[in-house]
Order: sequence, then C-alpha cells, then structure tokens
Amino acid sequence: MASAIFLSPACTTRSPNPPVREGAAASSPVASEAHFVGEDGSPLPTYEPVWALLHTFYGVDMPARVTIVLVDGSGGHFDTDRSRVVLGRDELKVSGPALVAHETSHLCLAVLTRGASAIDRKSTRLNSSH
Repeated sequence: MASAIFLSPACTTRSPNPPVREGAAASSPVASEAHFVGEDGSPLPTYEPVWALLHTFYGVDMPARVTIVLVDGSGGHFDTDRSRVVLGRDELKVSGPALVAHETSHLCLAVLTRGASAIDRKSTRLNSSH
C-alpha cells in the first residue's frame, strides 16, 4: 500500500508575502530547538508545522536541522551535504510550505537511503562488458 503526504489547508495557506525571517517570539523555538533555520542560523518557526508533518512520515530518518536559503527567481533544490534547501523567492510566494516540504523530503530520503537517493543515475550506471 502506497503512502502519501498531504498538506492540510492550514499548512498550505498562501499569503502574498509568506514570512521567512521572523524574530524569536515567546512561543517561537529557540535556535537550538528549531528544525528550520535561515542562513544566519535564526529559527524559522513558520515552517515547524511542515517538520511535524514530515516527521509523521519519515520518523527518525530526517536531518536534525534544515537551513533554508532564499534566492531570487523560482524553483528550488536541495543540498544533502549541507542539509539545506535553496528556494526561489518567486516559487515560495506561490507554493509556500508545500515547496519547503517537497525539498525537505529530498533531504529526508537521503537520510533514509544513506545518500543513495541523491546519487545521479548517470554516474551510477555500471559499465557493461557484454
């Protein structure tokens, strides 16, 4: 039976300018407890619901922390060596937490498969002498 992750409406609510950097409010996680942090190490509590959702699927097969790097443009990609996701601001405005969940899932799969899921198929083809 196949499993799927679905983001609840509360987790996918789109805003014209989703908060990406936030100051540490009283109810926000401190840097040492945050699962998502910015490039400067500041907690990004906006995405903690994404972490909780992914944790129900991946369990312990998740990186301890994910750094979110924002760049101009659209799209997103992941960097398993640095446990970070690079997200285009334009794409984040459209997709919000779903983009964070998607790219973070790649990091989780890398943990689960001990890096095998992040290896380029072209580089892993065996040379056949037949």
